[in-house]
Amino acid sequence: MFLGDHLMITCVRNSVAAWWLGVLRASYQQDQCTDDKRYFKMRPSKGLVLKLDRDDGSLKIKGDNHWEWFTENIQDIMCSGQENVTIVADIFDPIRRHMGMRDVKVFQLLEELPRTGAVQNGIGAIYNLWKALIDKWFSMGAQVTIVTPVIDAERIVDIVLLIVANQRLSFKVKLCVPEKCDGDHSFKRMKTIAREILQNIKSPHQKRRKLLTEAKIDWALKQLEVQHEQFTCKFIGMVKDNRAEVLVTSANFHKRHFYTNCRDTVSHFRLTATEFRIQYLEPLNLEKVTSL
Repeated sequence: MFLGDHLMITCVRNSVAAWWLGVLRASYQQDQCTDDKRYFKMRPSKGLVLKLDRDDGSLKIKGDNHWEWFTENIQDIMCSGQENVTIVADIFDPIRRHMGMRDVKVFQLLEELPRTGAVQNGIGAIYNLWKALIDKWFSMGAQVTIVTPVIDAERIVDIVLLIVANQRLSFKVKLCVPEKCDGDHSFKRMKTIAREILQNIKSPHQKRRKLLTEAKIDWALKQLEVQHEQFTCKFIGMVKDNRAEVLVTSANFHKRHFYTNCRDTVSHFRLTATEFRIQYLEPLNLEKVTSL
C-alpha cells in the first residue's frame, strides 16, 4: 500500500514476521538494526527506515526515495528468502531478467551523468538509462511520454514488456512518432514485427513456456497510446503530480544507436509539470497549456 510519505507491506498472517526478520538480517549489516519486543527497525541506506511490526507482520518503508528503494531492491530481498518461504513469482522478475535489467540501478546511472549533460555510448549507458527511467516512471504511476522520429520494433517490444512488468500500477504512456518511423517502414509495420517478437519470447525460467500470453500482448499494446507528428527531437519524460523529469538525447530509439558504441548527447532535467507541458509537449501538439 502506497501512502505518500511511506509504503506499507501488509500480510494476511503475522507468522510472516519471522520470515521478514530472517531475510532482512541476512541482507543487511546488524549495526544498521535496532530491536525491541514489538518493532524491528533497520536503516538500509541514509534517510531510509524499515520498520517491522512483529504483531501483525507488516513492514513499513519510510524516508528519502522510499518508493525508488522499494522498486530497485525488493525483488532481490524476496529472492534471498525463497529457501524459507514459497513466493508466487511475479511477472516483473522474468521480464527484467530478459531485458538485462536486474543489475541496472537508475539512481547510479543518473549519478554518473553530469548535470550539464554529456556525450555517452548508446550501449551500456544511454540505452540502460532509457529503459530504467521508463520502468521507474511506470512504477511511480506517472504519465509518461516517449518522443522519437525513429523507432524500431525492438524498442516497441521494450515498452510493451515494461508495461506488463508494471501492470498493477496506474501509469499512462503515450508514444509520439511519425507515421514512417524506421526508414520507409511505417509504425504499423513496426508494431506488427514487435508483436511477432513478443509472441516468440520464451520465459527465462521455463524455456518451453512463452513469456507473455496473446491476451497479455493485446492488453499491453492497447495501453500504448500513439500519436503521429512530424519532428526530429528525441526525449522521454514523465509528469507526476506537479513535478516532471525529462531525458533528452541525440540518440534514435533504435538498435543502430542503442546496440553499438555510437556516441550521442544525453541530458536529464527535473522541472515542474507545467514547465514540461509548455516547453516539451505543447510544441508537438501533445498537450494544450494556456499559461504558467
